[in-house]
Amino acid sequence: IYRGHIYSVNSLAWAPDGQRIASGGGGKAVQIWDAAEGHFIFAYRGHSAPVNAIAWSPDSKIIASGSEDKTVQVWDVVTGYNIFTSRDHSSVVTAVDWSPDGGLLASANGDGYVQLWDTSSGRKVDSYRHSSPVRAVAWSPDSTCLAFGGDDGTIQVWVVS
Repeated sequence: IYRGHIYSVNSLAWAPDGQRIASGGGGKAVQIWDAAEGHFIFAYRGHSAPVNAIAWSPDSKIIASGSEDKTVQVWDVVTGYNIFTSRDHSSVVTAVDWSPDGGLLASANGDGYVQLWDTSSGRKVDSYRHSSPVRAVAWSPDSTCLAFGGDDGTIQVWVVS
């Protein structure tokens, strides 16, 4: 049992290399844990509100975290250095997912928008609209399609160019 969160745990993600687990929640921090030993490694404290979503980069070196503070923050897991912060969401960030090829990050919010970010520059490259708050986003294994679903019970699938 990993103990360290004072408030609720809202999101969990295994590193693709299997060595660490990231957890986020009501305490506004993302905590990094050694998966084998269960001990605490590091806490990223860049958010000003609870963390709702976490995604690891495919190489297990970078994390994207989405929060009720309406930001998506991308940061280095070893140093804690903030690579970029997006403040473009108009509502709480509900989901994030890294494309398997590492080139794009998808983030979704409670107003029904999904945004795509170039992970090397931090620049927004596209935006999609859903008819309700979006709760989940997922990439196809070949990074060519993005699926997202929301409170209206529907899933949209888009080809990403």
